[in-house]
Amino acid sequence: MTHQNTLYGATVPVALFVAAILDHPAIATVDFGRDADTPPHHPTLVRLLEWLSDTAYDECAAISERHVSEGFFQEDREMRAFRDLRPAIFSAVHALLGHDNTDVHDAALVAAIPLAEHPAITAHRAELADHVRCLLATSTDRQIETASWTP
Repeated sequence: MTHQNTLYGATVPVALFVAAILDHPAIATVDFGRDADTPPHHPTLVRLLEWLSDTAYDECAAISERHVSEGFFQEDREMRAFRDLRPAIFSAVHALLGHDNTDVHDAALVAAIPLAEHPAITAHRAELADHVRCLLATSTDRQIETASWTP
């Protein structure tokens, strides 16, 4: 659905579908497509949240906004469509911030942060910052401990 930070025509419908199924009970327990690089019992829900996070972090959008004329970004329909749907996707992700599974909670938080760049979601930034502080204070994941978070 994405490749090297490029969004395609199918990216937005797939992102909406993923957001719509995040609360389905089967998604939280199933571990589809496990491979050698994936830890055991890494539920599909975490993988879906990671994909949403990666898509939301879309570096092409950030680069376009900073280094290319405004007109170029406006012409990228797929990128604009995804960014316009961030509130809907955020709503589905936000519901998982209280999840009992730490991996799910953390993946939801990492996905929620870039989604909160949308102007309609700015009211949630303080809440996300509190979640980030908690994650940084309790995490044993070295990558998280050394990450620079700026929600």
